[in-house]
Amino acid sequence: MNASLNRIHQLLLQKGMAFVRYSLPESTESTTLISYHPQSFQDLNTLADTEEEGFVFAPFVADKAFPIWYYKTDDILNESTDNQNIIDYLSGLADRKKRGPVYPESTPKSEYHSAFNTYLFALNSGRLDKAILSKIVTHPKSKTSPLAIYTKLVETYPTAFVYMINLPSGELWMGATPERLLEQDKEGIKTMALAGTQQLDYRKVKAIVWKKKEIEEQAYVKNYVLKQLNAFSDRVQVSENYTVAAGNLAHLRTDFVVNQDFDRAEIVKMISLLHPTPAVCGIPLDASKALILDTEKHHREYYTGFLGPINSHSLALYVNLRCMKIEQEKFALYVGGGITRDSKLEKEWNETEAKAQTLLSVLTF
Repeated sequence: MNASLNRIHQLLLQKGMAFVRYSLPESTESTTLISYHPQSFQDLNTLADTEEEGFVFAPFVADKAFPIWYYKTDDILNESTDNQNIIDYLSGLADRKKRGPVYPESTPKSEYHSAFNTYLFALNSGRLDKAILSKIVTHPKSKTSPLAIYTKLVETYPTAFVYMINLPSGELWMGATPERLLEQDKEGIKTMALAGTQQLDYRKVKAIVWKKKEIEEQAYVKNYVLKQLNAFSDRVQVSENYTVAAGNLAHLRTDFVVNQDFDRAEIVKMISLLHPTPAVCGIPLDASKALILDTEKHHREYYTGFLGPINSHSLALYVNLRCMKIEQEKFALYVGGGITRDSKLEKEWNETEAKAQTLLSVLTF
C-alpha cells in the first residue's frame, strides 16, 4: 500500500468516518469505499429502492440497535488514485470522541454448556434436527494496526471475502468469510450451500471423507437453497458436491447458477429468502432461529449477517462468518457450530475454538 493510502486509512479511523476496505475472493487487490452520509434501516426492502452504488452491511436480525447499513459510494480508492485532496479534507475534521469499553466478554464454558443442554432438550423433543450455537472469544488487543491485520488476512486467506468496515457508531468489524450468499452479474446469479466442518490438520482437501450425518446436513441446506431459487426460475444449474478449504478447515459445498436476468426488487426478495440460511440457523429454519434468539445470551450483532458491494446491475454478497469486532482493548471474535442429537459438548466446544483460530492466527504476527 502506498504512503498516501495508508495515511487516509489512519485518518478515517482517527476521524470516525464510515468506510469499508474489502478484497474479493481470488483477488490480490483491495478497494476502499468512503461514505460521507451512510444510511441505516431495518427493512431489507429498502435496498430495492437504493439505486446508488455502494456497500451493504447487515446483521443477523436487524433492529434499532443493529440496523442494516448502506454506504453509498462517495469516494473510492485504490493504489493508483490521487489521494491528496481527501487527505487534506480529512485532516481538517475533528477527531472522533473515544467511547468507553463496550466490548462483549468471552462466553464462559458454563454458559455454553447450559445453552448446549437447552439445544439438546429441543432436539430430543423432535422440534428440530439441528441448530447453530455460537459464542464469543475475546483476545487482548495487540499493538498491530487494524490495517496491518486486514492485509495479513488478505494474504493468509486468498479464497475468502476479506473486509474491514468502520461503522458510524464507532464499531470496527473485520473478517474473512468463505461463504457466498448471492452474486449477480450480467450473466445471472450465483450462490452456494456450504455446510459441514472438519479440521484439515495438514491433510489435503481430497483426503477428506464426509460422514453420513455431515452429508445429510449439507443436503438439507442444498435443498433449501434450491427450493428458494426454484421459486424464481426453472433454469437453476446445480453442481456436484465438493470439498473446499478455508484456512485449516474443510467444508462441503454445492454451487448454484441461474443464467437469467433479475431486477433489483427480485434480487432483494431472493436475499430475504436466502438470509439467514439453515447453515447459520439450523433445521428447520424457523424453529432453530427462534431457539437461537431465546437461548444465546449474547447478541450476534453482525455475525451471520451478510455484506458486500452493490452496483447498478451487479452485487457480491457474503455471509459474515469468521468475523470479529475490534474494540479499544480487545478483539471479540464470533464463532459457532451445528448441534444435533448426537453432538458432544467437548467436541463442539473444540470445533468453535478451531474456527476462532482463523482470526486468532493473524492477530499476533
